[in-house]
Amino acid sequence: MLNESNARESTPALNRQVSVAKSKSLSANEEVVLVTLNDDAAIAIDLPPLSECRGDGRFFTVRVVAASTTPLAATVADRGDSPTTISEVLTASGDFTVLWTDGLAWYVLANKLTTASGGGG
Repeated sequence: MLNESNARESTPALNRQVSVAKSKSLSANEEVVLVTLNDDAAIAIDLPPLSECRGDGRFFTVRVVAASTTPLAATVADRGDSPTTISEVLTASGDFTVLWTDGLAWYVLANKLTTASGGGG
């Protein structure tokens, strides 16, 4: 019988990657997020609901791969369902944050941020 964990393992990595240039609410299978910042609008990236990430622990990476000369920020945030508040602000090409969840809370494992950000953990 195929369970959720096996289904995720059989999903190719490219199918778990998403490129964004505008705000997005992530699903539990969108684990690698490549962001293009522009000067049109700030970007909000909402992490998946914790209820969708229970069972086996999940890593999520959000990285800025391109930015205009006067980019607005991308903010990575939880949906208010975590006892730890996540609010990572990415403002330049090369900025990234790596998060992990056990399905009960979000944790910032590593980041490189051009400006100070309030990651919780």
